[in-house]
Amino acid sequence: RRTPLCTMAALSAEPPNAGAVVPNAPADAEASAEPEPSSPEEIVGRYKDMRMEIKQLAEKIGELEIDFNEHALVINTITPMEDERKAFRLVNGVLVQNTKGEVLPRVKENQDMIKNSLQLLENQLRTKEKAANIWKTKYGIQTQQEREMMERAQSQA
Repeated sequence: RRTPLCTMAALSAEPPNAGAVVPNAPADAEASAEPEPSSPEEIVGRYKDMRMEIKQLAEKIGELEIDFNEHALVINTITPMEDERKAFRLVNGVLVQNTKGEVLPRVKENQDMIKNSLQLLENQLRTKEKAANIWKTKYGIQTQQEREMMERAQSQA
C-alpha cells in the first residue's frame, strides 16, 4: 500500500513577493532626489533609515534562501518517484491533491522565481550598502564600535 506524498508547506501556487519588504527604489534615485540635510540629527537619522532598509533586505533574502532550499529538498525527494504518485501542495492555505507529474514542474517554476527574486534583492542590497557607505564617509559618521576601536588604538600608541 502506498502512502500519499506530502510535499512541504513551502510549495505554493503564488510566486514569492520579493518586493513586499523593500520600501523604495534603488538608493541612487533616492539620494539624488532628496535635499541636503540641514542638521546632524537629520544626517544620522537618514543613515539609520538606510541601515534599517539594508537590514530588511537582508532578512528578506534570508527568508527566500530558506524557501529556495526547501524547494530544492522537495524537488530532490520527489524527482525519482512515479509521475502518477499522489502529491499534495499548499495553495493559498489550502492543501490540494495532485499527482507528482503535475506538482514537480510547478515546484521547479516556483524555485526559479525565488532564485530570480534573490538575485534582484541581492543587487538592491549591494546598491543600498554602497549608498549607505558613501553617506557615512561623506558625513564622517562613526558607529559606537568604530569610535571605541579608534580610542583604543590612540591610547595604545
